[in-house]
Amino acid sequence: RAPPPAIYEYTSNEQLATLCAQGWFDAVLVFFWFWYDPKPNVAEILLPYVHAFSPKSKRPHITILSDDAHSLRDYRLAEWTADPDLKAGYIASATKHAQRQRVCYMMADKLLHLTEQDSEAEHDLFPFLPREKFGLLRLSPRAFFGAPDAT
Repeated sequence: RAPPPAIYEYTSNEQLATLCAQGWFDAVLVFFWFWYDPKPNVAEILLPYVHAFSPKSKRPHITILSDDAHSLRDYRLAEWTADPDLKAGYIASATKHAQRQRVCYMMADKLLHLTEQDSEAEHDLFPFLPREKFGLLRLSPRAFFGAPDAT
């Protein structure tokens, strides 16, 4: 049975469990951003449900898109500021973000970054993850705008 064509909106844990249990999805692409920190981000909400409720024989391939090396950015901000209170806040954020990233990254099959530098930096920060798990999102601007000769 094919899923209904829709953009799924998170309404409850039960709804998410039911959706995952259908086994409709071959792949899940989820972003990893801390827009509403300290609230959980989309990956932190979705990935445990995909793992817990997807049929074992039909668990989708999970890819996380990270637009930033979040915890590394926080560590760098801590290094660059002279204000002790700001420094302490950045270090706390870096530690917290690294823990949250680790949990989600372990549940993913692939981690995509926008730059090679971010991908390498995150691999260095999470060396227990296999190198082949890391990759780059490749999108040519011409392809994005629908040019017929884009690659």
